[in-house]
Amino acid sequence: PAAGTWSASGTSAAASLSVSGASNADDERCCCICNGDADEEGNEIIFCDRCDIAVHQDCYGVAEIPPGDWYCDRCNLAPNA
Repeated sequence: PAAGTWSASGTSAAASLSVSGASNADDERCCCICNGDADEEGNEIIFCDRCDIAVHQDCYGVAEIPPGDWYCDRCNLAPNA
């Protein structure tokens, strides 16, 4: 990933992460990995600030919600796509 970005594998940090209540539509709050829509402390549904994909922290391997923007692995690999 580019310097100053954060990936789920934790390579570096910079990031405002959209957490749960970012959307009113249930479909958009559903984790794309497990299809669950429940939030728990330490396992929030988070949203990529570029493509808006929704994932649970545990499902995507995000131990802590970083400050600033958060981008999924796909958006980190192709930032201009």
